[in-house]
Amino acid sequence: GKAEKRARLRELRSIAAELEELAHKASVQVERSRASRSKRPADLESLVECAGRLRTLPPIDLPLTPAGWPGTAMPAGFSLPFPTLQTEMPRALLQAAAMRAPPPSLEVIPCRDSTGAPLPNLWEVQ
Repeated sequence: GKAEKRARLRELRSIAAELEELAHKASVQVERSRASRSKRPADLESLVECAGRLRTLPPIDLPLTPAGWPGTAMPAGFSLPFPTLQTEMPRALLQAAAMRAPPPSLEVIPCRDSTGAPLPNLWEVQ
């Protein structure tokens, strides 16, 4: 009877509230999408600069104290200390060296003629 109808009405109201929230989120996303499409596309140089900044510098527009510490709360995904070129470069060089093939094993010996005597100023790599 009546109790079942009230329970059903409460359920429908909660579903309507969820749908309203989803519709609001969707409209915000649509607006952001339109705004991003109207902006000038990023060129490669600005993308590389942004990627380098994310890796080696504090977040963009983060106010810093004179000592270099954040003046406000850090955005999500950033932590202290900021990665610096001085700390990251040695790791990058070691990683690049680790991925490179080892050098070939070579030996330089003097060239010899058919009798086995060394030839002057001629060398052979083996």
